[in-house]
Amino acid sequence: MKNARALLRELKKLRTEVETLILLVEEELRKEKRRKGRPPKVEAEVVKELIGLDGIDVDDVATLLGISRTTVYRKLKERRKT
Repeated sequence: MKNARALLRELKKLRTEVETLILLVEEELRKEKRRKGRPPKVEAEVVKELIGLDGIDVDDVATLLGISRTTVYRKLKERRKT
């Protein structure tokens, strides 16, 4: 009976430690996801050059630059105007 109680106490202690670690990890992940300020400006020339590369499509450019496909098309349109 003594060993069972000691084991139960130890398990509760470990559970508390694990829960604390989980909370710390979750907080760090939330910090990483936060963006501060406006995303960097993407120049139309960069988009045009990437689209010109062999095998690169709009989806690839959007993923590489961290922008939406709509923004890629908007930048291409801006480039045509100039």
